[in-house]
Amino acid sequence: PLSLCLSVSSSLSLPPMNPNDYITLPEPKLSAADQFYLPQVLVGLGTGIGGGSVVDGKLHRGANGFAAEFGHMIVSAGGIECPCGQRGCWERYASGTGLAHHAQAAAIDGQLGAILAEAGSVAAIRGEDVTDAALAGDPEAIEVIRTFAGWVAVGLVSLTNIFDPAAIVLS
Repeated sequence: PLSLCLSVSSSLSLPPMNPNDYITLPEPKLSAADQFYLPQVLVGLGTGIGGGSVVDGKLHRGANGFAAEFGHMIVSAGGIECPCGQRGCWERYASGTGLAHHAQAAAIDGQLGAILAEAGSVAAIRGEDVTDAALAGDPEAIEVIRTFAGWVAVGLVSLTNIFDPAAIVLS
């Protein structure tokens, strides 16, 4: 990702940025009418949660270039410990890693027996395992996805309250 960021930034005469920041840049070919619908907040859900935001038509980078670290927004005071050193970061609940954590907790509580049997251990359960089982109709996996979706919604509502965006783009 770093080499891609440096390559894109040099070819477009932009400063090096987080990959999520590039996605939020306004497209210069859009008409004035289309610009109203420009994404103003991007949330990248993956192993963690990244983000970017456009404020007044410009990428908001913050005082030190670290704005939009949405994954480290606290959504549960005193919650799950994050590798960043905080507790309760959104990405601990609403990322791929968070989905795996919800599934592992459900397996410890005696649910997700088929997923646990296939994974071999609680620690080996991944978010993808839960997603596949939910798509196949497993009711316990669907419930874990519902819990996960609730945490995604908590963060999106907070971002809506902070930015009042015209649009939120999930990637």
